[in-house]
Amino acid sequence: MLGRTDPQLELLDAGEVCGHLIRKGSFFSHVAELGDRLFVDEDFADLYDAKRGRYSVPPSLLARIQLLQSFEGTSDRETLERVRCDLRWKVALGLSLTDEGFDFMVLTYFRERLRRSERPRRVFKRFKEIAGEAGMLTKRQVRVVDSTPILSAVQTQDTVSLIRGAVHRLLVTLEVEQPGLEQKIRATLSRRDYDEIGKPLIDWDDQEARMALVDELVLDALTALRTLEDYDLSAQARTLVELLARVAGQDVEFDEERQRHRIRRGVARDRIISTVDTEARHGRKSKRALFDGFKAHVAAEPETELITEVQVAPANVPEMAVVPAIVPELGQDQPEVTVVGDAAYGSGPARETFAQAGVRVIAKAPPDRNSSGGYPKSAFHIDLVRGTATCPAGNTVTHPRRRVGVTRFRFPAAICARCPLRASCTSSPRGRTVSVGPHEHLLAEARAFQRTDEFKSQYRAQRPRVERVIYRLMRRGGRKARYRGVQRIGEQLDLKAAAENFATMTAAGLIWTGPDGWGLA
Repeated sequence: MLGRTDPQLELLDAGEVCGHLIRKGSFFSHVAELGDRLFVDEDFADLYDAKRGRYSVPPSLLARIQLLQSFEGTSDRETLERVRCDLRWKVALGLSLTDEGFDFMVLTYFRERLRRSERPRRVFKRFKEIAGEAGMLTKRQVRVVDSTPILSAVQTQDTVSLIRGAVHRLLVTLEVEQPGLEQKIRATLSRRDYDEIGKPLIDWDDQEARMALVDELVLDALTALRTLEDYDLSAQARTLVELLARVAGQDVEFDEERQRHRIRRGVARDRIISTVDTEARHGRKSKRALFDGFKAHVAAEPETELITEVQVAPANVPEMAVVPAIVPELGQDQPEVTVVGDAAYGSGPARETFAQAGVRVIAKAPPDRNSSGGYPKSAFHIDLVRGTATCPAGNTVTHPRRRVGVTRFRFPAAICARCPLRASCTSSPRGRTVSVGPHEHLLAEARAFQRTDEFKSQYRAQRPRVERVIYRLMRRGGRKARYRGVQRIGEQLDLKAAAENFATMTAAGLIWTGPDGWGLA
């Protein structure tokens, strides 16, 4: 049943006894002053049975505890230790000096209740409502967007560990659900060490031993998969069968010459990196900056630096795939939306997507350069209507090839061979080729806009603000995932964003004005 906060002060109320010790203007003092206005217990009434069960810890108290937890970056155990022993937390939460707190698992149960509810993001959205009521969200609909890595909470596994882990999880599940089938699977496997912890006992310096181990594990996986084809399995078992099939095939290939499976070169697309967190992926922030885990995608308002939306996705999901989620204003009947971002949001396909949604984009276009160092595409005069292309030396070719939206002009090898500008254009013995993609006109317009003072002033003024927002979002433990899976890490990010938004709003002068609600001092 829904527990409610007692408005009656305790004799040893921390705020009355020690409130003067808390620095004025700190995060704790703001929570103490405004906390009872942020959440009320009835906001969470749908999470509890109205007639049965014991009274819960007041959910408004739990919401404020999670706010402090996210701001400080503490674990559940550390959080309850601070609730019990830290004067700042007791003052912020309106507790008595003698309050002993409660078991840390209550926070886990509270998150689970929120997760299963119809409004799982109500804490984060509450602060957006407050910002709107206080007039801190402008009507110009400008959003600065970016993404940043969130490191996985699990260890990245190699091929051997992935296959062994998938087989082990499948056997454990079948042992509970269908013991007879589990015994049948074990009888078909050549190895008997799937329940053992650690790597198999082989000579890891021996290449032949490593290759034989990989072949043996793959054959065991294939045998188990064939055996299970004719059985009716539970949803959980089917999921584990699919996982085993993925990890047994994503990193290996069959060597026809040696008639065995081996680890292939390269990294598979959408490679699963752990059987513990199957949603974590390999990602890259740049050519050299690689990481494993997830990405946090952030949209903020540049003037106030308030976070308007956050989303978590696997590390290999491109930025543009998440834009509709972090900029929900896209496509709505509202004043023109402007999105400011880095080059990840300035590609040709991205600009077409924004244009179709009626969105103005301020982002740098991919540089117009030739990979070999010669004349870039912009040095050629291209007329797609007439189907002609003229090179810097004045040579013109016609009759281009067109395929899947790409128009390709090829200058004959004989012309390029005697051209005085050949050294600055191409080293190919077949002559210079110029390809024009379906978004070339959008990129040309974007590059021209980049050279204007309007672009430079807006980009320089607004783009750096999202970097400051991301810094605040990632500080105090935000960079590391505490949980597994997109949904739970998204909950972690929502609470972190809520705490940082509250800190930003109070720094700007957020106050409770009484009858008029929220405002700015």
